[in-house]
Amino acid sequence: MITEMAHAGGTDAGELTLAAIGRVLLILSTATVAGGALVRPLAGPPSTVARWIGWAAAGVAALTCLTTTGDGVPMPVVAAQVAVTLVVAALPATENLSRFSVAGGAVLAVLVAVEAVIDSTGAVAWVGFVHVTALAVWLGAAVALWTAGDRAVTAPRTGVISYAAAAVVLVSAVVLAALQGLAFDERLWLTPYGLVTVIETIAVIAGVAIQARRVPLATFQAAGVAVALAAWSSLAAFPPPDPLPTPGTPLLRQLNLAGARTPVLVTPSRPGLNLVHIGGANANDVSVAVDGGAPVRAGAQPGAAGGWAVVTLPPGRSTLTISHENSSASVRADTGAAGRTVAGAIGPDAAECASAALGSVVAGRNTPLTSCPSDRLSAADDASLRSLLTFLAARKVPAITVLSDLSPRSQAAAALVRTTAAALHLPVSAEKKGNRPGALVVVSGWTPAAEKLKVTGTAYTAGVWLAPWLLSAPVLSNNAGSILPLRFNPHETGPGQYAAAVARGFGSDYPTASGYLGWLGKPLAAPTQLYAASPVGFLPAEFEMHHEGAALGWLPDGTVVPITGSLPDPATS
Repeated sequence: MITEMAHAGGTDAGELTLAAIGRVLLILSTATVAGGALVRPLAGPPSTVARWIGWAAAGVAALTCLTTTGDGVPMPVVAAQVAVTLVVAALPATENLSRFSVAGGAVLAVLVAVEAVIDSTGAVAWVGFVHVTALAVWLGAAVALWTAGDRAVTAPRTGVISYAAAAVVLVSAVVLAALQGLAFDERLWLTPYGLVTVIETIAVIAGVAIQARRVPLATFQAAGVAVALAAWSSLAAFPPPDPLPTPGTPLLRQLNLAGARTPVLVTPSRPGLNLVHIGGANANDVSVAVDGGAPVRAGAQPGAAGGWAVVTLPPGRSTLTISHENSSASVRADTGAAGRTVAGAIGPDAAECASAALGSVVAGRNTPLTSCPSDRLSAADDASLRSLLTFLAARKVPAITVLSDLSPRSQAAAALVRTTAAALHLPVSAEKKGNRPGALVVVSGWTPAAEKLKVTGTAYTAGVWLAPWLLSAPVLSNNAGSILPLRFNPHETGPGQYAAAVARGFGSDYPTASGYLGWLGKPLAAPTQLYAASPVGFLPAEFEMHHEGAALGWLPDGTVVPITGSLPDPATS
């Protein structure tokens, strides 16, 4: 049977509580029936009290199985589990039927273990499966000892299986904690998930401690194991605690504000000025306060999506309170000791730097942010710009106008454009009002590019040509059509996977060229091609920019398509 636990923003608290209670009752009652059946050959025929406990547990299991099952579970599967549970509990306590009891108990143990780990994946699911199965067996042995008519006789029979199950529970609990990143730190007492984990740990340790004196304390041992299993079952109602913040590493957290999912990204996570990027439906109506100080209102940033706020973080640990209307949530930050700063993380190019950092984070890399894309002109972008200028010169463009800003990358790119244009006998003209002959070549950052494109329209007769790092929907949507030299096709698998990762990690952010490079973690070696970008779609449906799992495409409602083959690399031609 599959029980569903909801974690999404907006889930009704009452429904979540009822689902958690139903899950705990289903797993605990089914495990009681399964464990009792599995240990019956060793413990001997159950006492009258044990039979009553088994029947009561079977009744609770059947009832909760029918009432808390997910809607997608076929009714025959529900009926099968209910039937097996009732049959196992009703089997006569005879030696001839003990093998049927064990078989039925094994089936129920597998079912209850699957139910307990249904929301987990990978190694956590497998280790959790073993953990719950061992708890069920241990619970069966503890209940058998507790209800035995002669505990002195029953204790030696169940001792081996109890010790073995307890050992498996302890080892698997340690492995699970390691796999989930839990350690002996503040998350154990500051988060519901951590507190429930502590309760389970104490119950397991108590059960092991009682094991040596199980005859006089059998009742407490059974209660301890039951509490441990109930606590583990209830963990699905709570999101696992976030990893502890690492100084200098971009901090991504998912919050619930006013019933809506609100992702928050903090960069560069160093003492001093930091950029807080807010996503979700409430992005531009949020305030950020540090350690109870004056709130800073998040605002829009030209050329970027979402909300943005600049706050000052002290050295060491601090708490950011994100507020929207009457709802608020906290984010724990840790900037470490005062040290080097990342210049590009604050200022006109900070949004692009945050996008690159987000790409690295959603790729699973927990690495410090040491530089931003605007800090320097990369070798790949250098070559792509020279290929672009060679293409313009071959088309006999009458002149070019260069738009740059004060960042190191833009200054280097502007110098490169002018030098290369002079070598190609391509005139560079100053910017003028009205229609201009020639092409506009934009090598600035996102914000100046977005502001310029919004007012230029189609003033340049040879079109608008953008640097590779300007592949960002909030920039491209400001002009009817632009051309970029790119080393990747946004339609291909890799860029699609990156777009889906951004959607899962942040939801309301667009994929960008800088974010894709951050996601890859390495430079692109493919040749340069020219791509036409238009905010108005004109491609057939099979070529539209949609990727599974991506909330926002590279250019929603628009197109980014190649218009040339591979351009010659000036370094080798």
